[in-house]
Parts: sequence; C-alpha cells; structure tokens
Amino acid sequence: MFERAGGTFGGDYAFDRYLVDLRGHQSLGRDMRFDVRARLGSTDGTLPSQYLYDLGGFSTLRGYRFKEFTGDRMLLFNAECWVDVNRFWSDYWFLDGVNLGGFLDVGSAWFSGDPPEGAESTGYLYKRDIKTSAGWGLDFEDFRIYFSKPASGKRDDWDV
Repeated sequence: MFERAGGTFGGDYAFDRYLVDLRGHQSLGRDMRFDVRARLGSTDGTLPSQYLYDLGGFSTLRGYRFKEFTGDRMLLFNAECWVDVNRFWSDYWFLDGVNLGGFLDVGSAWFSGDPPEGAESTGYLYKRDIKTSAGWGLDFEDFRIYFSKPASGKRDDWDV
C-alpha cells in the first residue's frame, strides 16, 4: 500500500506512507497448518497521529498492551501453528471444530532519527527496541482466545 498527502494535492500534511503485508498459510498434513505474516511500514515526511504505526495487543504483539509501541517505522512478524484437537480426542463431541495453536510474535515500532542512548545497533534497529511475545490459543471456528506473555522485557504476566 502506498499513500501520499500534500505536494500537488495540498492539505495540512505532506508525507509518503508505505506498508507491505505478506502472508502465507501452509498445510502440514490433514489436521495441521502453519500461518505466517511479515509486515513492514515506513514513511517520508511528518505523519498525523492517526497514521503512525502502532504495535501491541491483538493481531500485532500479543502479550503487550494495545498500541503500546508507536512510531513512523514498523516491522512485525507473526507465526502460528494450529492443530485440530478433535483428531486426538475424537470421543469428545464438544471438541469438534476446536483447534489448539501456538504462536510467536516479533516486532518493533520506532521513530526515525537519532538512535536511543546506549543502544547496541543491529543494523537499522537497536536490540532494546525489538519486542517478542509467545503463547497459545484456542480456535472455536467463530472466535479465538489467546493466552500470551511477553518474552522480552520485565513483565511476567499473562494476557488473555
């Protein structure tokens, strides 16, 4: 996705905004699948606050607070593996259509400009900026519930 504001279009802001979202779904047999997503975002210019990239909470970095991390640059990677539990416990009718999954989220949102003081560079990012979370979930066909925990940082609580 590419967005442009300002320039010949006029307006209060002038910026270019880029967002790439790549997704893949791979069957690992009759009752298993592996899902991945890579998302990259960048900007040129000054963005209004509603166009900043936010990470944290469902669909991004599960285990962290909703929109806990914000910036004009962003990278995100999500990986999930789902198993149909009815395959292993077929005697229980109430487990029909229930899937059990594990996941890993890795991402960062930051503002372009000067590096954080005392941060060790890993190229464009700095080690203290990269956040990870992991956990497991239940998929009931119509909705999912996730149990997640930050794998980086000092927080040790589970998020549902």
